Amino acid sequence: MLSSSTLMIAVFKRGLAIRQAVKAGLGSRNTKLDKNLPQIRRKKAWEKAGEDKDSWFRKKYAHVHAREKNSGDLFGKKKAHTDKLAQIDKQTKNERQEHERKFEKRSATQGLRVNPLMEYVYGTNGVLAALQGGKREYFTRLLHHGPLPTTIAQLAEK
Repeated sequence: MLSSSTLMIAVFKRGLAIRQAVKAGLGSRNTKLDKNLPQIRRKKAWEKAGEDKDSWFRKKYAHVHAREKNSGDLFGKKKAHTDKLAQIDKQTKNERQEHERKFEKRSATQGLRVNPLMEYVYGTNGVLAALQGGKREYFTRLLHHGPLPTTIAQLAEK
């Protein structure tokens, strides 16, 4: 069994341990201990060069993006693909323009030439009289500008 004196010493030591853990707020003890410990700190590359960190990184990695741009396409596949896409776009644009030129600003009267065998009737009243007269065998084309009167539309459909 433990004697009372050894028991008191054990309780006292335990009390000190608890107090030290709780009273760790004393800064003077920690700083003295830290001063005595050797601090091994690796010197940074920019400190060795005698520059600030920002300028050292800018100088070291200034042209990384230019090197990476070319290193991504070793066999030229990406460039060939983009060239092919550009060629296809150019070809489709030319085809579209050529197609649109066929229908470019064609007016209905553009193809009409004076034909002595045909009769041309101008004006709303003249067209209405020609459609109602019944003297002509057939009508080839009806040209109008603006809204077409319903009477002319009905007669033209017959």
